Amino acid sequence: QLHQIASLDLDEGSVTQLSKLPLIHRDPFDRMLISQALEKGLILATVD
Repeated sequence: QLHQIASLDLDEGSVTQLSKLPLIHRDPFDRMLISQALEKGLILATVD
């Protein structure tokens, strides 16, 4: 892992976070990314 990039599974904790997100985040894929970042304490950076 030269760049320290790893894939994350969508686990139960991340799915629980999905229900806590405000509806302003409507895109399902964005919601998944946001919930994983919140659950794992990660910084999320995207182009959009």
